Amino acid sequence: MVRVSEDRFFHLRGRHVQHSHGRNTGQEVLSGAMVALVPTEEDASRLRLAGGEKTEELHLTLFDLGEAGEISPARREEITNQAIDSAGALGPVSARIFGVSHWNGNGENPCWVLTVGDDSESEMSLTDFRSSLDLQGIPDQHSPWAPHICMAYTEDLSLTAELQKRLGPVIFDRVRVAFAGEYTDINLSSTLTAAGPLRRRMTDTELKSKTDFVRMQEEWEDVVSNVLEGLAPIREQQQEDLVSQVLSAATQDDLDALSSIRVSDETINATETLLFENMIRAAEQAGREQQRAAEEQGVEVPEWDLEGLTAAVGRDLLRSIAFVTSRILSSSFVQSAVRRALSLVGRPQVSPEQVSQEVNTHLSELSDAGPRESIGGAVTAAQNEGRRIVMSVAPPASYYESSEILDRNVCGPCRNQDGTRYDTLADASEAYPSGGYRDCLGGPRCRGTIVPVWEE
Repeated sequence: MVRVSEDRFFHLRGRHVQHSHGRNTGQEVLSGAMVALVPTEEDASRLRLAGGEKTEELHLTLFDLGEAGEISPARREEITNQAIDSAGALGPVSARIFGVSHWNGNGENPCWVLTVGDDSESEMSLTDFRSSLDLQGIPDQHSPWAPHICMAYTEDLSLTAELQKRLGPVIFDRVRVAFAGEYTDINLSSTLTAAGPLRRRMTDTELKSKTDFVRMQEEWEDVVSNVLEGLAPIREQQQEDLVSQVLSAATQDDLDALSSIRVSDETINATETLLFENMIRAAEQAGREQQRAAEEQGVEVPEWDLEGLTAAVGRDLLRSIAFVTSRILSSSFVQSAVRRALSLVGRPQVSPEQVSQEVNTHLSELSDAGPRESIGGAVTAAQNEGRRIVMSVAPPASYYESSEILDRNVCGPCRNQDGTRYDTLADASEAYPSGGYRDCLGGPRCRGTIVPVWEE
C-alpha cells in the first residue's frame, strides 16, 4: 500500500524499493527499506536505460534500513519524520556521474551501476549531505559507502558504451524514504544548483534579453510567502467555522449534513482580496523589471501602469484568477475537513466531541503544499501579465522566445517548448496565454514565461 499523508510537507512519487542495491529479485514483491536520493524528472528521463530500471525507480541509496517487515509502523513514522526534519532545510544535490561498473558479476543479481561523485562547484558533497540526515537508530551500514545509481539487472556485458553516454552532471531534488511498497518523497526545498537558483544555465537568448531570472524567482517566493502569511488568520476563522459545523453534524449523527458544510463568503472574499493585492504587487514588480531589461537593450518604453487603458484587460484577468483561486483554496480546505469527518461520524465508539477534535487537529496539521501550489500559479500569472503589459506598449521586439528556466520539475511538453521562438507577441501569448505554457502537464503550476529580444 502507498501511504498518502496530508499532514507533512511531502508528496509521493514512484514506488521502487530495494533492500540495498543489487538485491532485486526481478519480481514485483518488494520487501526492503531504504532512504535514497532521487534525481530530477528531467535527469531520470535522460539516464533511463531501455530494458533497465524504470525512470521513476532510479535512485542513489543513502541508507539501507533492512527488511521493511521487521520495522514497526511507529518506527517507520519516526524515521520518516527524522528525514523530513533533516532534509526539509536542505537544497537539491548537484553531483557528477563519472564511471560505469558491473557489480555482483559472479553472484546473485548481477547489475550495472553508474558511479556518482561530487560536483566540484557544489556547496555540499554527497558525504556531507548523507551526514546531514540525522537518522537515529538505523542499522549499521555497508562500508565503504559507494554512491551509485543502479541501472539494470543483467549479466550482459555489452552495455558499457551505452552507459558511458550517461556520464556527466546530475541533480537530485528529492529524498525518498521507502518501506517495501510504501514510500514518502521529501522535496529538497532550496533552489541552489550548479546553475545558481535556476533549473539550468541561461541560453544566449536569455542573456540577450537582460531578464533577471534570479530576481524574478526571489520576488515570486516573497509574494507567495506573503500571501501564505496573510492567509493564516483567515484559515483560523475558517477552521473554527468548519469544526463547529462538524460538531453539529456529529451530534445529530447526520452524515448528510456534512455535504452542506461551508466556509463563509466573508472569509472567501478576504482571501480573494489578499491574493489580488499581492498579484498586483507581483505584476508591477515584474513590469518594472521588464522595462529595465528592455531599456538595457536600448529600447524606449512608454509610460505604463496597471490602471491605464492598455493594462485594463490584464488587471481584469488577474482579478478573475484571484476570484477563482480563492474559491479553490477554500473548497480544498472544506474537503479536507469533510473527508476526515466522514471517516468518524456515525461510529459508536467515537463521540461528537472526539470527531470535532480530530477534524480540528487534522486541519491544524495540514501541509501548506496545496495552497502554495495554487497561490504560486496565480503569482506566476501576475508576473507574466505585468511583463506582457510592458511588452505590449514597447516597440515590437525582433523576436520572443519561451523560457522554462524557472520550472525545476519541467514536464515533457514544456521541455520541448523551451527555447521556441515567436515572431510576434500575439503568437507568443497564444502559447503562453495566462501563467505558463498552455499545454503544461502541471497546469497552473507552470513557471514558463516569454523573453523579448530587440536587435539593431
